[in-house]
Amino acid sequence: MATLEKICRACGRPRPASEDFCPYCTAPPAPRPVRKRSPEATVDTGLQTRWGGGQRNPTIDEMRAALTELATPDEEHPDTWLEDDSGRVVIAYESGLVIFADSRTEICRRQGVTRDEALQLWLLLQRGRHDEIRQRLSA
Repeated sequence: MATLEKICRACGRPRPASEDFCPYCTAPPAPRPVRKRSPEATVDTGLQTRWGGGQRNPTIDEMRAALTELATPDEEHPDTWLEDDSGRVVIAYESGLVIFADSRTEICRRQGVTRDEALQLWLLLQRGRHDEIRQRLSA
Protein backbone atom coordinates (compact mmCIF):
# COMPACT_ATOMS: atom_id res chain seq x y z
CA MET A 1 0.00 0.00 0.00
CA ALA A 2 1.44 3.35 -1.04
CA THR A 3 1.77 6.15 1.48
CA LEU A 4 0.67 9.65 0.59
CA GLU A 5 3.47 12.16 0.33
CA LYS A 6 3.82 15.93 0.21
CA ILE A 7 6.75 17.90 -1.12
CA CYS A 8 8.33 20.16 1.50
CA ARG A 9 8.19 23.78 0.32
CA ALA A 10 11.37 24.63 2.23
CA CYS A 11 13.74 21.87 1.08
CA GLY A 12 11.85 20.25 -1.82
CA ARG A 13 12.09 16.67 -0.47
CA PRO A 14 9.12 14.32 -0.27
CA ARG A 15 7.69 13.67 3.19
CA PRO A 16 4.71 11.71 4.55
CA ALA A 17 1.48 13.67 4.13
CA SER A 18 0.52 12.82 7.71
CA GLU A 19 3.47 14.80 9.12
CA ASP A 20 3.14 18.50 9.89
CA PHE A 21 6.90 19.04 9.83
CA CYS A 22 9.45 17.92 7.30
CA PRO A 23 11.75 15.29 8.88
CA TYR A 24 14.65 16.59 6.78
CA CYS A 25 14.59 20.31 7.45
CA THR A 26 11.96 20.55 10.23
CA ALA A 27 10.37 23.51 8.52
CA PRO A 28 6.93 24.17 10.02
CA PRO A 29 4.03 24.31 7.60
CA ALA A 30 3.18 27.66 6.12
CA PRO A 31 0.75 29.56 8.36
CA ARG A 32 -2.83 29.87 7.19
CA PRO A 33 -3.69 33.36 6.03
CA VAL A 34 -5.53 35.45 8.60
CA ARG A 35 -9.21 35.46 7.80
CA LYS A 36 -10.77 38.89 7.57
CA ARG A 37 -13.71 39.56 9.82
CA SER A 38 -17.18 40.20 8.48
CA PRO A 39 -18.14 43.82 7.69
CA GLU A 40 -20.43 43.91 10.76
CA ALA A 41 -17.66 42.82 13.16
CA THR A 42 -15.42 45.44 14.73
CA VAL A 43 -13.01 43.14 16.60
CA ASP A 44 -11.18 39.92 15.73
CA THR A 45 -12.53 36.79 17.40
CA GLY A 46 -11.70 33.12 17.58
CA LEU A 47 -14.23 30.29 17.77
CA GLN A 48 -13.47 27.11 19.73
CA THR A 49 -15.82 24.25 18.95
CA ARG A 50 -16.70 21.71 21.60
CA TRP A 51 -14.69 18.84 20.08
CA GLY A 52 -11.67 20.91 19.15
CA GLY A 53 -10.79 23.08 16.26
CA GLY A 54 -12.36 26.34 15.37
CA GLN A 55 -12.01 29.30 13.12
CA ARG A 56 -10.59 32.78 13.31
CA ASN A 57 -13.27 35.42 12.64
CA PRO A 58 -16.03 32.83 12.14
CA THR A 59 -19.06 33.38 9.96
CA ILE A 60 -22.60 33.27 11.32
CA ASP A 61 -23.03 29.81 9.80
CA GLU A 62 -19.86 28.53 11.52
CA MET A 63 -21.02 29.92 14.86
CA ARG A 64 -24.49 28.45 14.39
CA ALA A 65 -22.94 25.04 13.58
CA ALA A 66 -20.80 25.19 16.74
CA LEU A 67 -23.89 25.91 18.83
CA THR A 68 -25.84 23.13 17.08
CA GLU A 69 -23.17 20.66 18.25
CA LEU A 70 -24.36 21.36 21.81
CA ALA A 71 -27.56 19.39 21.08
CA THR A 72 -25.53 16.17 21.39
CA PRO A 73 -24.90 15.32 25.06
CA ASP A 74 -21.20 15.00 25.97
CA GLU A 75 -20.13 15.36 29.59
CA GLU A 76 -16.47 15.55 28.64
CA HIS A 77 -16.93 18.39 26.13
CA PRO A 78 -19.92 20.41 27.38
CA ASP A 79 -19.13 23.82 25.89
CA THR A 80 -18.09 25.96 22.97
CA TRP A 81 -16.92 29.56 23.05
CA LEU A 82 -16.04 32.71 21.16
CA GLU A 83 -13.18 34.88 22.41
CA ASP A 84 -12.06 38.30 21.29
CA ASP A 85 -8.49 39.60 21.14
CA SER A 86 -8.88 41.44 24.46
CA GLY A 87 -9.50 38.12 26.25
CA ARG A 88 -13.25 38.52 26.70
CA VAL A 89 -15.11 35.29 26.08
CA VAL A 90 -18.72 34.12 25.81
CA ILE A 91 -18.95 30.43 26.71
CA ALA A 92 -22.10 28.45 25.83
CA TYR A 93 -22.80 25.12 27.56
CA GLU A 94 -25.09 22.32 26.38
CA SER A 95 -27.16 22.87 29.56
CA GLY A 96 -28.12 26.39 28.44
CA LEU A 97 -25.68 28.10 30.78
CA VAL A 98 -23.80 31.04 29.24
CA ILE A 99 -20.85 32.73 30.94
CA PHE A 100 -19.29 36.05 29.97
CA ALA A 101 -15.76 36.44 31.32
CA ASP A 102 -12.47 38.17 30.73
CA SER A 103 -9.07 36.53 30.89
CA ARG A 104 -9.06 36.55 34.70
CA THR A 105 -12.58 36.62 36.08
CA GLU A 106 -16.19 35.80 35.38
CA ILE A 107 -18.22 38.92 34.61
CA CYS A 108 -21.73 37.42 34.60
CA ARG A 109 -23.74 34.30 33.78
CA ARG A 110 -27.26 33.17 32.99
CA GLN A 111 -29.05 29.80 32.81
CA GLY A 112 -31.68 28.90 30.23
CA VAL A 113 -30.11 30.71 27.27
CA THR A 114 -31.30 29.37 23.90
CA ARG A 115 -28.90 28.65 21.04
CA ASP A 116 -30.31 31.65 19.14
CA GLU A 117 -29.72 33.91 22.14
CA ALA A 118 -26.17 32.57 22.46
CA LEU A 119 -25.59 33.35 18.79
CA GLN A 120 -26.78 36.90 19.36
CA LEU A 121 -24.34 37.23 22.29
CA TRP A 122 -21.50 36.02 20.08
CA LEU A 123 -22.46 38.57 17.42
CA LEU A 124 -22.37 41.28 20.09
CA LEU A 125 -18.88 40.11 21.10
CA GLN A 126 -17.75 40.39 17.46
CA ARG A 127 -19.00 43.99 17.53
CA GLY A 128 -17.20 44.76 20.79
CA ARG A 129 -20.46 45.49 22.61
CA HIS A 130 -19.43 44.14 26.03
CA ASP A 131 -21.86 46.29 28.00
CA GLU A 132 -24.80 44.93 26.04
CA ILE A 133 -23.66 41.33 26.64
CA ARG A 134 -23.47 42.05 30.36
CA GLN A 135 -26.90 43.68 30.26
CA ARG A 136 -28.55 40.75 28.47
CA LEU A 137 -27.04 38.14 30.77
CA SER A 138 -27.91 40.10 33.91
CA ALA A 139 -31.57 40.51 32.97
